Amino acid sequence: MKLYPLIDSRESCNSVAAFFDIHSHLLAKRIQDADYIIVGWWDGWMLDCMRNHMQYKIPFLWINCGTRGFLLNTFDEKELCATCEERIDRIDDLCIDVDIYHSNGHIDSSYFLNDITLWGSVLDYFSFCISIKEKTQEMKWTALVVCTALWSTGYALNLWQPLIPLQSHMWWISWVATAPFHYHFLQPQELTIEVSWRSKAIVWLDGYNQTYTSVQKIVLRPSEKKVQLAFFKSQPFAEKRLLLTEEKLWR
Repeated sequence: MKLYPLIDSRESCNSVAAFFDIHSHLLAKRIQDADYIIVGWWDGWMLDCMRNHMQYKIPFLWINCGTRGFLLNTFDEKELCATCEERIDRIDDLCIDVDIYHSNGHIDSSYFLNDITLWGSVLDYFSFCISIKEKTQEMKWTALVVCTALWSTGYALNLWQPLIPLQSHMWWISWVATAPFHYHFLQPQELTIEVSWRSKAIVWLDGYNQTYTSVQKIVLRPSEKKVQLAFFKSQPFAEKRLLLTEEKLWR
Protein backbone atom coordinates (compact mmCIF):
# COMPACT_ATOMS: atom_id res chain seq x y z
CA MET A 1 0.00 0.00 0.00
CA LYS A 2 1.61 3.26 -1.15
CA LEU A 3 0.73 6.74 0.11
CA TYR A 4 1.29 10.18 -1.36
CA PRO A 5 1.29 13.00 1.23
CA LEU A 6 0.04 16.54 0.60
CA ILE A 7 0.92 18.20 3.90
CA ASP A 8 0.56 21.91 4.55
CA SER A 9 3.67 23.78 5.73
CA ARG A 10 2.07 25.18 8.90
CA GLU A 11 3.58 24.35 12.26
CA SER A 12 0.55 22.27 13.31
CA CYS A 13 1.38 19.82 10.48
CA ASN A 14 5.01 19.26 11.50
CA SER A 15 4.36 15.95 13.29
CA VAL A 16 2.65 14.47 10.22
CA ALA A 17 5.42 15.69 7.91
CA ALA A 18 8.05 14.25 10.28
CA PHE A 19 6.25 10.89 10.27
CA PHE A 20 6.58 10.58 6.49
CA ASP A 21 10.22 11.69 6.62
CA ILE A 22 10.89 8.71 8.92
CA HIS A 23 8.62 6.23 7.11
CA SER A 24 9.61 7.03 3.55
CA HIS A 25 9.11 3.35 2.60
CA LEU A 26 5.34 4.02 2.70
CA LEU A 27 5.55 6.66 0.00
CA ALA A 28 4.85 6.46 -3.72
CA LYS A 29 7.36 8.38 -5.81
CA ARG A 30 4.61 9.69 -8.10
CA ILE A 31 1.09 10.65 -7.14
CA GLN A 32 -0.39 8.47 -9.91
CA ASP A 33 1.27 5.39 -8.34
CA ALA A 34 -0.31 5.95 -4.90
CA ASP A 35 -3.19 3.96 -3.42
CA TYR A 36 -4.21 6.89 -1.18
CA ILE A 37 -3.49 10.59 -1.16
CA ILE A 38 -2.84 11.70 2.43
CA VAL A 39 -3.94 15.28 3.06
CA GLY A 40 -2.81 16.97 6.24
CA TRP A 41 -4.36 20.04 7.72
CA TRP A 42 -8.05 21.01 7.82
CA ASP A 43 -11.12 20.87 5.57
CA GLY A 44 -10.31 24.04 3.54
CA TRP A 45 -6.91 22.65 2.57
CA MET A 46 -8.61 19.33 1.85
CA LEU A 47 -11.01 20.94 -0.63
CA ASP A 48 -8.15 22.64 -2.47
CA CYS A 49 -6.19 19.38 -2.69
CA MET A 50 -9.24 17.47 -3.89
CA ARG A 51 -9.95 20.00 -6.62
CA ASN A 52 -6.31 20.07 -7.77
CA HIS A 53 -5.76 16.29 -7.77
CA MET A 54 -9.14 14.63 -8.33
CA GLN A 55 -8.18 13.80 -11.92
CA TYR A 56 -6.02 10.91 -10.60
CA LYS A 57 -9.15 9.15 -9.20
CA ILE A 58 -7.28 8.17 -6.03
CA PRO A 59 -9.07 8.24 -2.63
CA PHE A 60 -8.18 11.08 -0.27
CA LEU A 61 -7.38 10.12 3.31
CA TRP A 62 -7.74 13.10 5.62
CA ILE A 63 -5.46 13.77 8.58
CA ASN A 64 -6.63 16.52 10.89
CA CYS A 65 -3.91 18.98 11.86
CA GLY A 66 -6.29 21.77 12.86
CA THR A 67 -9.12 22.03 15.37
CA ARG A 68 -12.35 20.10 14.80
CA GLY A 69 -11.30 19.64 11.18
CA PHE A 70 -14.70 18.57 9.87
CA LEU A 71 -14.47 15.13 11.51
CA LEU A 72 -11.22 14.27 9.75
CA ASN A 73 -9.08 11.28 10.72
CA THR A 74 -7.01 11.87 13.85
CA PHE A 75 -3.28 11.54 13.28
CA ASP A 76 -2.33 8.01 14.35
CA GLU A 77 1.11 6.62 13.49
CA LYS A 78 0.05 2.98 14.01
CA GLU A 79 -2.93 3.39 11.67
CA LEU A 80 -0.81 4.99 8.96
CA CYS A 81 1.86 2.30 9.22
CA ALA A 82 -0.81 -0.43 8.92
CA THR A 83 -2.85 1.25 6.19
CA CYS A 84 -4.56 -1.36 4.00
CA GLU A 85 -7.92 -1.86 2.31
CA GLU A 86 -9.29 -3.88 5.24
CA ARG A 87 -8.73 -0.94 7.62
CA ILE A 88 -10.29 1.75 5.42
CA ASP A 89 -13.85 2.87 4.65
CA ARG A 90 -14.54 4.88 1.51
CA ILE A 91 -17.28 7.47 1.05
CA ASP A 92 -18.23 8.96 -2.33
CA ASP A 93 -18.57 12.72 -2.67
CA LEU A 94 -20.56 13.69 -5.77
CA CYS A 95 -19.80 17.13 -7.18
CA ILE A 96 -22.36 19.63 -8.46
CA ASP A 97 -21.88 21.51 -11.74
CA VAL A 98 -22.79 25.19 -11.83
CA ASP A 99 -23.19 27.90 -14.47
CA ILE A 100 -22.73 31.42 -13.06
CA TYR A 101 -24.45 34.25 -14.96
CA HIS A 102 -23.01 37.74 -14.43
CA SER A 103 -24.76 41.08 -14.87
CA ASN A 104 -22.53 41.89 -17.89
CA GLY A 105 -23.73 38.76 -19.72
CA HIS A 106 -20.62 36.67 -19.07
CA ILE A 107 -21.11 33.04 -17.98
CA ASP A 108 -18.62 31.03 -15.90
CA SER A 109 -18.97 27.25 -15.78
CA SER A 110 -17.50 25.41 -12.81
CA TYR A 111 -18.33 22.85 -10.12
CA PHE A 112 -18.16 22.52 -6.36
CA LEU A 113 -17.36 19.66 -4.00
CA ASN A 114 -18.76 21.12 -0.81
CA ASP A 115 -21.10 24.07 -1.11
CA ILE A 116 -22.11 27.16 -3.03
CA THR A 117 -23.07 30.34 -1.17
CA LEU A 118 -24.96 33.18 -2.83
CA TRP A 119 -24.95 36.42 -0.83
CA GLY A 120 -23.85 40.03 -0.82
CA SER A 121 -24.09 41.80 2.51
CA VAL A 122 -24.85 40.60 6.03
CA LEU A 123 -26.75 43.86 6.57
CA ASP A 124 -29.15 43.42 3.67
CA TYR A 125 -31.74 40.99 2.37
CA PHE A 126 -31.71 39.68 -1.20
CA SER A 127 -34.59 38.62 -3.37
CA PHE A 128 -34.09 35.01 -4.53
CA CYS A 129 -36.22 33.21 -7.09
CA ILE A 130 -35.68 29.44 -6.97
CA SER A 131 -36.99 27.35 -9.87
CA ILE A 132 -37.03 23.59 -10.14
CA LYS A 133 -39.13 21.73 -12.70
CA GLU A 134 -42.60 23.32 -12.60
CA LYS A 135 -42.16 24.88 -9.17
CA THR A 136 -40.97 28.42 -8.43
CA GLN A 137 -40.49 30.02 -5.02
CA GLU A 138 -39.52 33.61 -4.21
CA MET A 139 -37.89 34.50 -0.89
CA LYS A 140 -35.99 37.40 0.70
CA TRP A 141 -33.01 36.33 2.76
CA THR A 142 -29.46 37.41 3.53
CA ALA A 143 -27.84 34.38 1.90
CA LEU A 144 -28.62 31.06 0.27
CA VAL A 145 -26.53 27.87 0.54
CA VAL A 146 -26.66 24.62 -1.44
CA CYS A 147 -24.42 21.72 -0.47
CA THR A 148 -24.00 17.98 -0.93
CA ALA A 149 -25.19 15.39 1.58
CA LEU A 150 -21.70 14.68 2.89
CA TRP A 151 -20.90 18.32 3.54
CA SER A 152 -24.30 19.23 4.99
CA THR A 153 -23.02 18.22 8.41
CA GLY A 154 -21.59 21.56 9.50
CA TYR A 155 -24.36 23.72 8.03
CA ALA A 156 -27.28 21.61 9.19
CA LEU A 157 -26.10 21.16 12.76
CA ASN A 158 -25.22 24.84 13.15
CA LEU A 159 -28.76 25.71 12.01
CA TRP A 160 -30.41 22.98 14.13
CA GLN A 161 -31.61 21.09 11.09
CA PRO A 162 -31.57 17.35 10.28
CA LEU A 163 -28.65 15.72 8.50
CA ILE A 164 -28.92 14.07 5.09
CA PRO A 165 -28.05 10.35 5.15
CA LEU A 166 -24.66 9.85 3.53
CA GLN A 167 -25.89 7.23 1.06
CA SER A 168 -28.77 9.40 -0.24
CA HIS A 169 -26.62 11.76 -2.39
CA MET A 170 -29.34 14.40 -2.04
CA TRP A 171 -28.76 18.14 -2.08
CA TRP A 172 -29.37 20.37 0.93
CA ILE A 173 -30.54 23.96 0.41
CA SER A 174 -31.04 26.59 3.09
CA TRP A 175 -31.92 30.26 3.34
CA VAL A 176 -29.67 31.83 5.94
CA ALA A 177 -29.71 34.68 8.51
CA THR A 178 -33.32 34.88 9.51
CA ALA A 179 -35.62 32.90 11.79
CA PRO A 180 -37.07 30.40 11.50
CA PHE A 181 -34.52 28.90 9.13
CA HIS A 182 -35.93 27.29 6.02
CA TYR A 183 -34.36 24.28 4.37
CA HIS A 184 -35.18 21.65 1.77
CA PHE A 185 -33.75 18.33 0.61
CA LEU A 186 -33.64 18.02 -3.18
CA GLN A 187 -33.10 15.15 -5.55
CA PRO A 188 -30.15 16.01 -7.83
CA GLN A 189 -31.65 17.82 -10.82
CA GLU A 190 -31.42 21.15 -12.60
CA LEU A 191 -32.00 24.03 -10.21
CA THR A 192 -32.07 27.73 -11.16
CA ILE A 193 -31.56 30.49 -8.60
CA GLU A 194 -31.98 34.12 -9.68
CA VAL A 195 -31.11 37.05 -7.44
CA SER A 196 -32.12 40.71 -7.68
CA TRP A 197 -31.63 43.56 -5.23
CA ARG A 198 -30.02 46.96 -4.80
CA SER A 199 -26.69 45.35 -3.81
CA LYS A 200 -24.50 43.18 -6.03
CA ALA A 201 -24.61 39.45 -5.35
CA ILE A 202 -21.50 37.35 -4.72
CA VAL A 203 -20.97 33.61 -5.19
CA TRP A 204 -18.51 31.51 -3.20
CA LEU A 205 -17.62 28.00 -4.37
CA ASP A 206 -16.16 25.76 -1.66
CA GLY A 207 -15.29 28.78 0.45
CA TYR A 208 -13.98 32.20 -0.44
CA ASN A 209 -11.00 31.02 -2.53
CA GLN A 210 -13.29 30.88 -5.58
CA THR A 211 -15.28 34.11 -5.64
CA TYR A 212 -17.52 35.51 -8.39
CA THR A 213 -19.05 38.99 -8.21
CA SER A 214 -22.01 40.79 -9.83
CA VAL A 215 -23.93 37.52 -10.15
CA GLN A 216 -27.51 37.53 -11.42
CA LYS A 217 -28.25 33.83 -11.69
CA ILE A 218 -26.81 30.38 -11.06
CA VAL A 219 -27.90 27.07 -12.60
CA LEU A 220 -27.02 23.84 -10.78
CA ARG A 221 -27.10 20.32 -12.18
CA PRO A 222 -25.76 16.87 -11.22
CA SER A 223 -22.12 16.35 -12.14
CA GLU A 224 -20.33 13.27 -13.38
CA LYS A 225 -17.32 14.28 -11.28
CA LYS A 226 -16.76 12.26 -8.12
CA VAL A 227 -14.10 11.95 -5.47
CA GLN A 228 -13.64 9.31 -2.79
CA LEU A 229 -12.83 10.13 0.80
CA ALA A 230 -11.14 7.55 3.03
CA PHE A 231 -11.53 7.08 6.79
CA PHE A 232 -9.91 4.68 9.21
CA LYS A 233 -12.46 2.08 10.31
CA SER A 234 -11.25 2.69 13.84
CA GLN A 235 -12.44 6.30 13.42
CA PRO A 236 -15.68 5.86 11.39
CA PHE A 237 -17.01 9.05 9.86
CA ALA A 238 -20.68 8.11 10.21
CA GLU A 239 -20.25 7.39 13.92
CA LYS A 240 -18.39 10.66 14.55
CA ARG A 241 -21.13 12.47 12.65
CA LEU A 242 -23.79 11.06 14.98
CA LEU A 243 -21.72 11.89 18.07
CA LEU A 244 -21.37 15.47 16.85
CA THR A 245 -25.14 15.62 16.33
CA GLU A 246 -25.73 14.43 19.87
CA GLU A 247 -23.24 16.99 21.19
CA LYS A 248 -25.00 19.81 19.33
CA LEU A 249 -28.46 18.76 20.44
CA TRP A 250 -27.52 18.57 24.11
CA ARG A 251 -25.46 21.75 24.18
